[in-house]
Amino acid sequence: MRLQNYCWKEKKRPEAIFVANDAMALVVMDVLRHEAGLKVPTDIAVVGYDDTPPARWPSYDLTSFSQPADEMVENTVHLLIHHMSDNDTEPLQITVSGQLKIRSSSTNVKKVSDAGV
Repeated sequence: MRLQNYCWKEKKRPEAIFVANDAMALVVMDVLRHEAGLKVPTDIAVVGYDDTPPARWPSYDLTSFSQPADEMVENTVHLLIHHMSDNDTEPLQITVSGQLKIRSSSTNVKKVSDAGV
């Protein structure tokens, strides 16, 4: 089912949509606002992923999860060098922390603690 049909026709819409990246989230916001006639975040919240510069544009002000891309690349290069120089084939796991950048595209959503989740 297409997003626009789902959001227009369903009696019970989702409170929020989490989109895989900011570029798609901006398109989702445009469709919701200009084609479906919905208000973001009053009618439905939108959250993206990547925290790209357009997410911060005033016309979108998209809540987005920021991932530390430079740190991820640096860790990947170090792991590759380590595996190549030591002939080490053991898998390693490195965890990097991102940050949720809360902006106005999601300010109307209940806090998780308030929702009993």
